[in-house]
Amino acid sequence: MREKDTDTQSVDWESEFLELVERRLGIAIPPRRYRATIRPYLEQWSLEIGLDGPATLARELGRLTTKHPNFSRLVNVITIGETAFFRHPSQIQAIRAFLVAYYAKVKRPLAIWSAGSSTGEEPYSMAMLLHELGIPGDVLGTDLNAESISAAQTGDSYGSWSVRNCGPQEVEEYFERTNENFIVKPVIRNRVAFQRQNLVSDEPARPAIGRKWDLILCRNVFIYFSKNVIVNVLAKFTRVLAQHGAVCVGPNDLLIGLKIPLSKGVGDREALYFHQSHATKRVGREATPVPRNGSTAGRTSDLIVGSATYSDIVGLLEDNLHTLAKDGLEEYVRLNPSDAVAQVTLGNIWLKEHSYERALQLYRSAIRSDRKLAEPHYFCGVCLRKQGKLAEAEVSLRASLSLSARFWPAAYLLAGIFERNQNPLAAEMELERAEKILMEDDGKTDLFHSAAHIVQSAHGLPETVLLAVRQRLSGLRKHRSNLEVTPT
Repeated sequence: MREKDTDTQSVDWESEFLELVERRLGIAIPPRRYRATIRPYLEQWSLEIGLDGPATLARELGRLTTKHPNFSRLVNVITIGETAFFRHPSQIQAIRAFLVAYYAKVKRPLAIWSAGSSTGEEPYSMAMLLHELGIPGDVLGTDLNAESISAAQTGDSYGSWSVRNCGPQEVEEYFERTNENFIVKPVIRNRVAFQRQNLVSDEPARPAIGRKWDLILCRNVFIYFSKNVIVNVLAKFTRVLAQHGAVCVGPNDLLIGLKIPLSKGVGDREALYFHQSHATKRVGREATPVPRNGSTAGRTSDLIVGSATYSDIVGLLEDNLHTLAKDGLEEYVRLNPSDAVAQVTLGNIWLKEHSYERALQLYRSAIRSDRKLAEPHYFCGVCLRKQGKLAEAEVSLRASLSLSARFWPAAYLLAGIFERNQNPLAAEMELERAEKILMEDDGKTDLFHSAAHIVQSAHGLPETVLLAVRQRLSGLRKHRSNLEVTPT
């Protein structure tokens, strides 16, 4: 007998459903993605099989094992991923260098595990690397999504987008063409095996040859996992990782602040993680000291913090992963309290979220860290203006311009404050200043050291601002002209 959804029964079903997914799969579904794709799918699915609504469906799914066909269907919807052959070329180069040095040391066939292999592009890429380098070995690809595993096993469903990182020679050597599809040749396909696996609940995979893994890839998987799940999965990896083997995570899989039994490599091995006793050693060479760059006030250093540099975190912002970036920056700023640029970038995230007091706190801290930097004064002005504190905003914007006379965004915003305060002559002067700067260098002066693109609305694109400046100047001049005309 099917249950009927009621208001009382369905009050907490969504939170229970999300907890079920995280508990069983380790995947924390972002609220925006849940509302945009997962909930509509549950609604359609419940209608399709004759249930009263998504709440009933969610409860039914909670009673199933992860291997039940209906639960597998849910998994397939949640774990749809985008990938490509030789994805993240800079990481591929680091992996290539590691494999060459590692094989020279161990002189035996290698075992590589691609965890979260999706439709197979990554494990096949590793097999191609082994083939190219003349290194014997095999690759295992595992994924939670059964449909992805089926597609990977055939090796014949790849379009031009999947091979976008392959050169003409690689396409010629490793693929056959059929209409619009690229088919992996048997010489590569025969080196790769696939199996379904749940990284959270299953025991870690082991090489068929009875040893430990020489390389484990788990790229762009941890962005979906909670911190506790990440720590547990990495602990599993460590148990099955060879003594000098490596783990490779994706550029967006920040492990900052996590207590893990692995350490990030340095130099040309920065993309890889190793057992802690081997993280700073180069395979087959003497250990080299970890370089540490001193933190200069106001300029971001490349100091490795936990597992992430400032540039790593900015990469998350560029991929619109603001929550992960914010967590990483909070830890980074805590460990680097004199890094003004990082403080401004973190302030920009809080500003975008309309948390003005926290943003102001960070901007003022940046001012104390580097008193010659105009940028935090400018963003203080932005923040105060949004709060309606025009007098304080004016002081901050003037300070920004006193430190950098060509900081046209400050002049532009200052003009707006003067207009609101019924001071058109002062507004006209600031707009003329902004116009002059924008015309002289097309607004390309390197004004911003932080990731200012997070809050583009604060200053806008130069060409757009120049057009707005001219329109506002025209209006102010026309108004002034009308006031100067006296009736006869």
